[in-house]
Amino acid sequence: MCQEAGIKLVIAGKQAEEIRERDGDGDLRHAELAHLKNLDWSNVITLGFVPDEDLVALYNLAEVYIQPSFYEGFSLPPLEARTCGAWVIYSRIQAHVEILENERKYSWEKTAKDTVEVYKKLVGG
Repeated sequence: MCQEAGIKLVIAGKQAEEIRERDGDGDLRHAELAHLKNLDWSNVITLGFVPDEDLVALYNLAEVYIQPSFYEGFSLPPLEARTCGAWVIYSRIQAHVEILENERKYSWEKTAKDTVEVYKKLVGG
């Protein structure tokens, strides 16, 4: 599908390392990776772990960010990607719905104002 669209798929994170280290059709025995056998990998870039300081650059290069997880505690990456201008596709789990469909609650401006209010209360101002 990526090849038909003429775009690259970039996969980052721990599972990307497992994919990158496969031998040919490889060692994709992990249950979450088994469906990846026999795929055309010519338009796929697997980065593995990406340090936090490099994520902004990656998000800014992305046209679309996909977060297909079925469980997340508090999922910041989709919000960060959206903030950088990427379209975000996500599984409809509670963490994503709470963050992405009520994102005004989580703006940096609101966080800064709330932090200032906490400091004012601490110093009695």
